[in-house]
Amino acid sequence: MKAMTSRRSFLKGFSAASFFAGGGCASIISSRSPNSLLCHACIGTANMARYDMERFLANSRVKIAAICDVDADFLSAARKFVPDARIYRDWRELLAAEGDRIDSVN
Repeated sequence: MKAMTSRRSFLKGFSAASFFAGGGCASIISSRSPNSLLCHACIGTANMARYDMERFLANSRVKIAAICDVDADFLSAARKFVPDARIYRDWRELLAAEGDRIDSVN
């Protein structure tokens, strides 16, 4: 006859399994160092996007690696704001060129 599993032992086993399956070990198996910079790309550089860029730049763990805008005036202003970022006029070109080097996009 099969032994009954108590609710407590079931919950212990379930919580341990969900910890490892659901990201509890993500930092262990991650290939990226937690000390490395998050490389971000900005698609759009005016108004709300400009505010977002300011917030990203305020975080020392984020680097804006690329910016993209169809409007040359906004792109020029953003270039002065983030001089080290690579510049694109088309978001498809940005993603094709930077896709393997960036961690996030807004």
